[in-house]
Amino acid sequence: MRLVLAVALVLLALPAHAAPLVELRVAFGPACNGVGVAVHLGGGIFLTAGHLLDPGLARREGCPGAALEAERPPTLIIDGRQTPAAVLRRVAGVATGDAAPGWAYPGWADLALLRVAVPPALPGVRPCTGDAATGDRLRVESLMRRADARVVGHERTGMLGPARIDGTLMILEVVLNAGESGGAVIGAGDCLAGIVSARQDIPGGRISFAVPAAALRGFLAQPR
Repeated sequence: MRLVLAVALVLLALPAHAAPLVELRVAFGPACNGVGVAVHLGGGIFLTAGHLLDPGLARREGCPGAALEAERPPTLIIDGRQTPAAVLRRVAGVATGDAAPGWAYPGWADLALLRVAVPPALPGVRPCTGDAATGDRLRVESLMRRADARVVGHERTGMLGPARIDGTLMILEVVLNAGESGGAVIGAGDCLAGIVSARQDIPGGRISFAVPAAALRGFLAQPR
């Protein structure tokens, strides 16, 4: 399966949105800067897509100055100010040996948890207690837009090339744009049904993937 991780290397104009979102910036080296989204869970804790912080993926995609880790902490743009964030935990990606980018995350948990020193005056959102089913109507929110999205299925994988990837991704009928990684997938009751992860070109169009609520709950339940 060929997935394109929804990363952007540009800054964009940002409309109003409902979910507690902030811009995430990360730099792995010269000419190797990434932009995405982080979702505020409350108390200065943010959830985002792990691939945005993954130096292994940055090196694989040819970032000329990619170091073993980011040169400095990732930055969140909160109320227009650049705020350094500590990485509490992230899932490391693994090479799969298949088509580009040939990179995946165990359990499909493409996730990272961040914390800022001073909690912002933002509301928090929590993962849904149940999981979205095929046919459910959800809403994708990024710093660019809000878009309706229908769940069209789930991708479940065991072995992917030489890598063991046991987990599930939610497949959404919506076209993701570069820079929307880490965005929120909002379910009924405005709970967090998923985190935007990747997109895949298919004949006649493109489908998109999100890490579902079950994986979010499991990730957040682990010790920090």
